[in-house]
Amino acid sequence: MNRDACYDPTLLPTLWRALQDRPTAAALHWQGETIDHWVLLHKSLKLAALFAAAGITPGVRVAVLLQRSPDMLVVLLALWRLGAVYVPLDTAWPRARTEAALQLCAAQCLVTHESLRSRWERSTCPPLLLEPIDYRAAHPAPAPATSSTRADFTASASDPAYLLFTSGSSGAPKAVQVNHGSLATLFRGVVPLLDLQAEWRMLGCSAFCFDIVFFEWLAPLLASGSLVLADELARQDAAALLYLIETGQVDAMQATPSLWRLLLQHPAAHTLGRLQLAISTGEALDTRTAAQLLDLVPALWNLYGPTECTLWSSAQRVSQEDVRSAQGTIPIGRPIPGYTLHLEPHPEVAADAGELHISGAGVADGYTGAEAWQASRFTCRTDGQRSFRSGDLCRRDRQGNLHFLRRCDHQLKINGYRIEAGEIEAHLRGHPGISDAVCLARDTAAGIQLLAFIVCEPGRPNKDRERWNRHLQSWLPDWMLPHRYLVLDTMPLDINGKLDRGRLLQLAHIGTTGATDSNDALQAEVGRLFCSVLAVSDIGPCDSFFDLGGNSMLAATLLLALNQRFDTQLSLRDMLSTPPTVLRLTTLLRQAGVAIEAGAQA
Repeated sequence: MNRDACYDPTLLPTLWRALQDRPTAAALHWQGETIDHWVLLHKSLKLAALFAAAGITPGVRVAVLLQRSPDMLVVLLALWRLGAVYVPLDTAWPRARTEAALQLCAAQCLVTHESLRSRWERSTCPPLLLEPIDYRAAHPAPAPATSSTRADFTASASDPAYLLFTSGSSGAPKAVQVNHGSLATLFRGVVPLLDLQAEWRMLGCSAFCFDIVFFEWLAPLLASGSLVLADELARQDAAALLYLIETGQVDAMQATPSLWRLLLQHPAAHTLGRLQLAISTGEALDTRTAAQLLDLVPALWNLYGPTECTLWSSAQRVSQEDVRSAQGTIPIGRPIPGYTLHLEPHPEVAADAGELHISGAGVADGYTGAEAWQASRFTCRTDGQRSFRSGDLCRRDRQGNLHFLRRCDHQLKINGYRIEAGEIEAHLRGHPGISDAVCLARDTAAGIQLLAFIVCEPGRPNKDRERWNRHLQSWLPDWMLPHRYLVLDTMPLDINGKLDRGRLLQLAHIGTTGATDSNDALQAEVGRLFCSVLAVSDIGPCDSFFDLGGNSMLAATLLLALNQRFDTQLSLRDMLSTPPTVLRLTTLLRQAGVAIEAGAQA
């Protein structure tokens, strides 16, 4: 590839030259169809003219709500050609969240399809309806290549390129604005670093509102390669993705560790062996997944970076030595060219560690409509560079590589999505039957799970998780819904009166040994009866009877078993007036005077 390809102040002239210089080369593969550079260029120029006629001018924010297809890339190029700001919205978002995002970004219009009317028909943002683009329709022959100059583009390096929404702890999303210069800085550093080869095909399977999608779209164009775009069904199915890797002759792919693990567990995982480059991003990369990938692919990179720093800010080419020496997770490495990484002292970690601050031209402009967050996260260093306080605690090893330790706040990373626990907690506490809620993430063999710990209002029973999910779905996308709900009488506190998060994770442990306190024989026996009635082998002390498959008939069966075993007279009303968990029913039995000694048999 041309090592000087990304040295324009913005990516726009570079992208246009890439499309013009090789007009008949493949740019994108989609559902058996190949779209060449000239078609992509022609369609984007035609759409730019339509947008200009509709009043879209430089600097205005344009929201885009479209189904997954190549149309999204064409819309992006058309908007950037006009100097407008691209604001993608997720079709999976509930209507309330979509409307809140539109108001927050003050979009001038919403580019969308008629098929999505239910998502926008009552929106205050005027829609600009597009017909699905026909890439097979006749189009003019490729025009002679011309030299794209800065005068051909209205956007400068300091002008905003896109706006992305991240989860917000206040209960509302935050909007991150990234300019063209920051985007150029990232690509200038990372494309040569990863040594992308001409003619390579890159798989596009990331969500359109996930910032790493820009790398999938643009890196192949810059490196004289092409994009194999997965449709919505394929990107959610391991077998379909592996089939697409094989039939699409994919050479490079990026994915979160969660997705890599899903693919590696599939019987056809050997298909990954055709990849020349695997990129892990979005979450901490565990050594087991890294080792499995290294057995299949010649090059594996671990890339780290928050949305506020334009996709990535550090990189590590993973070696067998990394796998052998790393303690649990692979290092996040060293800064990408154009970035500087600083460790600022933090009271929770040792002297060789600290909170990671990222500076350089790749740092985003900041947040839109969130001044308090802006002031607390973005600063300007004495050398004039923008700096972002990541909230990640890291340490530096003797080789100078950085290792991610943990968050210093309660932000979570699940399947690559950055989630503010406070946003989910705020909406759970808004449910009339819930008095308190805490959300935590837990790493399991099946991937990272989002756990919601609930304290119900007095007299409000917990009969099923669907009630709470329906409440959350009015605002949150599905990927922010808890995997499990665990019901408590009260939240556990430490000796300082603060929430004991470690104890919560202990209470979430599933298993015959971890489900109960080994010193509490009564709790152990109640757990045994739960498992017997529900026909399950394991249960957690805070798992709801109804969430694990219980119903009214099984509840009556459990009540009979409890009363017979302990010679009590609990009523069904007693059992259902409070959340029926092992812990809660143990408390009710204790209040009824039941006590058994450790080692007692049923």
